[in-house]
Amino acid sequence: MNNNDFWREIRFDVKPEEQSVKALHHVGDSIIFLIGAKAIAPTNWDLKTDRPFFRISTDGGKSWKEKTDFDCNSLNEILFFNDIVIIIDGWINHEYHRDGSLYSDIAHKYYKFYIAENKWEELKITDERISGLSEIISSEIYIAGNKQRDESQPYFYLVTRDGGKNWIEHSLPFHMWDHFYEKCVQGNKLWGIRFKYIEGKTTQHLLVSINLDTWEVIDEIPLGTLHDYTDEKGKSRRANTHEITKIVAQDETLYLLGKDETKNMGHIWKMNVNDKKIEVQENFELTKDQSPIELFIHKDKFIVVYMDMTNFIPTYILLYKKFNEKSWHKENFPYFTDASCISFNNGVLMGIAEGNKIYYREF
Repeated sequence: MNNNDFWREIRFDVKPEEQSVKALHHVGDSIIFLIGAKAIAPTNWDLKTDRPFFRISTDGGKSWKEKTDFDCNSLNEILFFNDIVIIIDGWINHEYHRDGSLYSDIAHKYYKFYIAENKWEELKITDERISGLSEIISSEIYIAGNKQRDESQPYFYLVTRDGGKNWIEHSLPFHMWDHFYEKCVQGNKLWGIRFKYIEGKTTQHLLVSINLDTWEVIDEIPLGTLHDYTDEKGKSRRANTHEITKIVAQDETLYLLGKDETKNMGHIWKMNVNDKKIEVQENFELTKDQSPIELFIHKDKFIVVYMDMTNFIPTYILLYKKFNEKSWHKENFPYFTDASCISFNNGVLMGIAEGNKIYYREF
């Protein structure tokens, strides 16, 4: 993949009307994407023909190998950890007859694929409260989260430090109606955004850190304010001055991508993890129908992807600039159709377009 200032194209053999790409990842000349059957009811899936599969290329897309040796009907999430390991969080649907009726059991399945060794390994998570894998911190440390909470079931995670052989439960002092999302790891802390429920009061919006050894909450830093208003159709709405969509850790600085919904302005906020002061690093204009979704930092550049829903069909726009530049460069993504199928690694940005093409460019 030579340096150039233009989008380049890689084609692959998939029928977009029958199959859809679910995830994309690349490292150097290795490109990996996962494909699943499209628009088929789960109970009608044929495990042999309709289950997801991998396509892997190690020569920049010139040739592809197909991998089907994992047992899932459908997928919830795919997590990548650099060029070492891929985790699949999926489920398998088992049908059976009893007393003249057809029943269906859905069971979670978790698989780990080692890229260099070309090897699969099933992850055993038997706790039925778990909804899926949440974070990959290293090639051996993973976090899985619970799917439902009530007053008798606290907010908790399962953590493995040996690649999935053993799991330890860690509870957090969060309310069952709290929401903890957009997480990233910096040093020995897990940072994330918390909507903190307080009975009888306005929900608090916080940037939170958790010690990964003790699972104690260390920092709770307020993030802007929430504003209630009535829209043009008379419906009650809530606007957030710090609607965070991505957190990126770089050395001792956290960069927060988001939008001030009260002003329709996109921002990159930054915070030094030592002094805990949040300030605006960059900003860019948006409309009420546009939302930033991805932030990449490469050498001396910020790269932002935002989604435009003006015409109800999502389109994606790329912004990028050097740290010392005053204005942003702007490009339309070439026919990209799914934000979950964007991959960035070592200065190369890739995305799935038109169902059977990969467009990429270098920065």
